[in-house]
Amino acid sequence: MIHLRAIFKDLCPNCGNEIDDERLQLKIPCSSCLPVPIGELYKMRRKLNEMSFLESIADRLEEIGRLKNYRRLVELERKIEELNTFFKKILGNDMWSAQRTWARRIFQNKSFSILAPTGVGKTVFAIIISLYLASKERKKAYLVLPTTLLVRQVYEKAVNFAERAGIKSLSIAAYYTGLKPSEKKSVLENIKNGKFDILITTSSFLLRRFEYLSGTKFDLIVVDDVDAILKSSKSIDKVLVLLGFKQEVIECASRLIVLKRRIAINLRLKKSIPEDLSEEFNNLNKKVSDYLAKYSNEIGCLVVSTATGRPRGLRVKLFRELLGFEIGSRSEFLRNISDLYVLVDDNLLDKLLEVINKLGRGGLVFVPVSKGVEYAQLIADFLNERGIRAAVVHAKEKEAINDFIQGKIDVLVGMAIYYGLLVRGLDLPHIIRY
Repeated sequence: MIHLRAIFKDLCPNCGNEIDDERLQLKIPCSSCLPVPIGELYKMRRKLNEMSFLESIADRLEEIGRLKNYRRLVELERKIEELNTFFKKILGNDMWSAQRTWARRIFQNKSFSILAPTGVGKTVFAIIISLYLASKERKKAYLVLPTTLLVRQVYEKAVNFAERAGIKSLSIAAYYTGLKPSEKKSVLENIKNGKFDILITTSSFLLRRFEYLSGTKFDLIVVDDVDAILKSSKSIDKVLVLLGFKQEVIECASRLIVLKRRIAINLRLKKSIPEDLSEEFNNLNKKVSDYLAKYSNEIGCLVVSTATGRPRGLRVKLFRELLGFEIGSRSEFLRNISDLYVLVDDNLLDKLLEVINKLGRGGLVFVPVSKGVEYAQLIADFLNERGIRAAVVHAKEKEAINDFIQGKIDVLVGMAIYYGLLVRGLDLPHIIRY
């Protein structure tokens, strides 16, 4: 009986040549690198845990003089397990598969984007990987968030996580509304002098106070909600500078993007490409390629998350030219969430009360922008009169959020604005239920 196997090109983790699916699944090299019967390898795997198995394979390759890239894979897997232990110490559970994938990319210094909805563990992962890199490898991390409220929440969570992990000699700096003038001055001074391991600010701080950041090179930058950054082409340049790119190569890459577009238009119209255009393109392409080949190990890693996945403008293509990734256009994740709706014939408020009574505390109620804050207040008053503790939240009225966190408020009512406080400004998965 013939057993057909799938063969994958260029995927052997040791030599980079073709390999069958069975060996790939076992995380071992191809039969040319490791001429050992698959049955024997399965027996080894059953006797050993995964790390011991991988290490024994690397040792075997070294013994027969065929070890190439495999040791790096083993070291990467060891770091993933160390991070998982760190993760478990803080949260009490293992990383899930997507978080392991993100960690692998970061440990290999590969920048990438995450197009995923709220609630899949992006922010918690960003905090924990930053703590790990800062405490274990003395690397600098920068978390960029959309709102000052989130900055405060993430800062408090980072401090709490550091305590749980037993990390004592780590400096976590955060700049947000609510700090006393003396505290703001001290934080700004520390930021300017690079006296921190992890920095947490809003995207607005990055744009308006870049002079405090410009002297620091970051090993990891996580931009939560890159849509705010993409509003300004200058902010993209600033992020690249903080990762270690020189302004000169950023401008070269930017010009290269323009030339690529012109060449593509000519090809589409079946026109010849002018010689001067072709020459300039080749010169710029060589400059950028040489720079990346020479300084790739000195450039930091960028992780961006986006809710829309629809970036616009030429400047955003700098991520592709210099960091090798594009902000995605497809979502990778499913969540254990039910999307439900109720048809209402007449009395909307009575139906709202009925739904909230069924679902209990921990809800957000959104009202159309066209109806304004007054309508939001009307809903809150209606609910309060019927025993539901409700409060309105908007840009000038945020205090109710603390009462909501402390359990003094059951439901928050706000405006359905894309960048609104209740839409993008909260990280409270343990409280918000619907």
